[in-house]
Amino acid sequence: MTVVRSNKQTAAATATAKAGAARWVGFDMDECLGSFMPIWPFCEVLPNEANLGPEDKRAWLRRLAETLASRRELWLFRPGLDLLLDMLRSAKERKAIAGCFILTNNGSWEIAEVVRHILNIRSGDAGLFVAAWHRYTPCRRKTGSILTKDLTTVQACLRTSGLPTLHRASDLLFYDDYADHVLADEIPHYTTVSAYTHYTPIALVYKELKPAIDRFGFPRAVVQEVLTQAEKYEDRDLKTDKTLRVYSPPASMDAAEFTEALGRFLSTPVLTAARKQPNGTATRLTRRTGTTTQGRTAKTARRRRLSKN
Repeated sequence: MTVVRSNKQTAAATATAKAGAARWVGFDMDECLGSFMPIWPFCEVLPNEANLGPEDKRAWLRRLAETLASRRELWLFRPGLDLLLDMLRSAKERKAIAGCFILTNNGSWEIAEVVRHILNIRSGDAGLFVAAWHRYTPCRRKTGSILTKDLTTVQACLRTSGLPTLHRASDLLFYDDYADHVLADEIPHYTTVSAYTHYTPIALVYKELKPAIDRFGFPRAVVQEVLTQAEKYEDRDLKTDKTLRVYSPPASMDAAEFTEALGRFLSTPVLTAARKQPNGTATRLTRRTGTTTQGRTAKTARRRRLSKN
């Protein structure tokens, strides 16, 4: 399942790129933007068990996103993101970035879509996050490994979605709580953030969602069965994963590691044409490898210098 964007959103991103800012901000999802497994039963299992059709399912996911967007006390999202969203919206309005996207190895397109909708609602810009590419998005299948996060994958997904592709590696800022993706060695603005391991019990999420679930008309028997099974899985997971902090106050209430990286990214010059190097070659992205034509990124260059010393 792919994310459906409006022609207006695509046109806005393209117009921004033509103005000289084909720069993107990408995000991992789980433990980066927040902790979303507690909403899995309501995003995926409940509509499937109720045999909702495609249109009804999308209508429910929109309702779910609208409900959860105002439930900050559930701590599903990392605290402090509102300031970051304000900065991103402002940057897009100034045409400093084309927009944002989510690139996750989570296999649920439903969760990715709900998270994308919530971020757009909270930012006040319905077109800020233009895409949410999950593990099984077709554009990721075409690149080889569905779990690889690299420039080739990003370029393929942008191109397949009809969005402007990157001109150079420095045109992408990407946030992830995992430091060892291929992308980390390919772009200078790869930012590793602390993992957000807060966990909100499913029962508390259901309490907030119950009015919306009842109004949507889900059969009570189906809802109860989904809750029973979900809480069994939850109990098992909480026993095996000791890193999760169950409904405890988040360790940090700000998002400085996000906002500072965005500030550095936005302060770098936007290059509207390939910059000539002393040897006469231009630094640009190649379609084949997604690396620079000079064959190394800043991290690789540093490693080579260190190996010589």
